[in-house]
Amino acid sequence: MFAKVLVAVALFQVVAADCDASTQAAIVQCYTPYLQYYGLAPSGGVLPSYMDLAVAIQNKFDQMGQKAAQDMCDHTNSLGTCLNATMYPIDVDCYNHIVLANNMTESYMYMEEQAIHDYECNAGLTVFLAEFYCVRAARQNNQQKLQQCDTDLNNDINNGMNVCKAYDKYISCNSVIYAKACDFNAGVLMCNIYTKAMDSVYNYCDNNGQLTPCPNYRINPKFLLGVGPF
Repeated sequence: MFAKVLVAVALFQVVAADCDASTQAAIVQCYTPYLQYYGLAPSGGVLPSYMDLAVAIQNKFDQMGQKAAQDMCDHTNSLGTCLNATMYPIDVDCYNHIVLANNMTESYMYMEEQAIHDYECNAGLTVFLAEFYCVRAARQNNQQKLQQCDTDLNNDINNGMNVCKAYDKYISCNSVIYAKACDFNAGVLMCNIYTKAMDSVYNYCDNNGQLTPCPNYRINPKFLLGVGPF
């Protein structure tokens, strides 16, 4: 996926879930066809390492380009339908039972991945596909700048900045990079992706109006040719 996983620094919100063994098995079964597309499979009722999945998704993008994005959306939407019919929402407490070593970070990564792809493949689909190649190139060509956004986030939180303010700054930092590298809509896409990722882990900031709302997309084709103000 394009967006780096938002690391939830001191933001863990654990919600008790009615997640018994049969529910856990049903969730893993939902993931099985999705994982098979990427050459992976659960083992002993446990999902593979998230990083193995992330690498497999990236490899598909490298091999197949935009076609892999379209295929990902087909599988993502099927997965989402299955998960929603099994248990919705699936919280971190439930994921902890079906990830490697009951690792909470793994749980959050799976939660974020599903939230990001759900946005890319539904509300953001048109722009996601239109910006696919430019966003990939921007990510590869601006690694130092994107890393600086991560460093600033960690420093801001470690220095006592309000968590919501720190993440708002972080989302803007990343979005501006993509807007300048591609165009206005790419910045809006990434703003939404980072916001959805954060909401899947910790939605207090967004629900309480402490994140700057992402702008609306500019659907007029002329705006796809240049960088607008962000």
